[in-house]
Amino acid sequence: MLLPALSKAKEKAKQTQCIGNLKQAGLAVILYTDDHEGWMQIIDPLNNKFTWGEIISSNQSLGRSKIFLCPSYPPRVFTNWFQTYGIWSDPPEELRRGEYFEDLSFNNIRNPSEFTHLADTTSQGRLGIGAQQFHSFHKQEEKEEVHARHNNKADIWFADGHVEGLTPTRLEDLGIVPLVGQDTIPAYFAPWTKPNLGLQPDCSCWQPSSSSDSIWNRPRKRARHWIHDSGRSWHLENI
Repeated sequence: MLLPALSKAKEKAKQTQCIGNLKQAGLAVILYTDDHEGWMQIIDPLNNKFTWGEIISSNQSLGRSKIFLCPSYPPRVFTNWFQTYGIWSDPPEELRRGEYFEDLSFNNIRNPSEFTHLADTTSQGRLGIGAQQFHSFHKQEEKEEVHARHNNKADIWFADGHVEGLTPTRLEDLGIVPLVGQDTIPAYFAPWTKPNLGLQPDCSCWQPSSSSDSIWNRPRKRARHWIHDSGRSWHLENI
């Protein structure tokens, strides 16, 4: 009888730490936008290595800080800038500028207390990563990329600076279709066969683990970009 209660208490402690991390990451976002006249770049369709966390960290000299990570979900410790809290990457276009609407204006957000800027996320197979944190999420495509992992709640940082653990019903009210439970979409490739996209900086080339279990032989979702690596082309999903 004590084990479920103990497990819940441990998860509650991790959620408290997660909320603290998100608050610090959010503060870094606010400081960044203060330095850039209210603007923040959130996407870069022409640069597959772009991540929001890296530009914030560089601006604030934060390094590879744990504040970009939820302690309850893999990878739990810093691995790379693709596997961090996720940023809302498709907010309304009237809040954005640029040829690809890549920059977000914090000054034009009408209701910051309802603007879901950063969130607990899961990869859902994006970039071939299985069941780990991921640096972006979408609302328009309803992909279940926000993850309600804290006793069926997802922690969200809002543009006014507060953090909440939200139930699926509350997330849906805010336009988010959350994943409740496990992310069951498998990785496309084993960790030792990842292409050199910054996930493993020491890897200059790669080979599929076997001809029968290669990313080349698996079904593809809609691809947004082509990446060339070691003379071969492969799909990079819409991130």
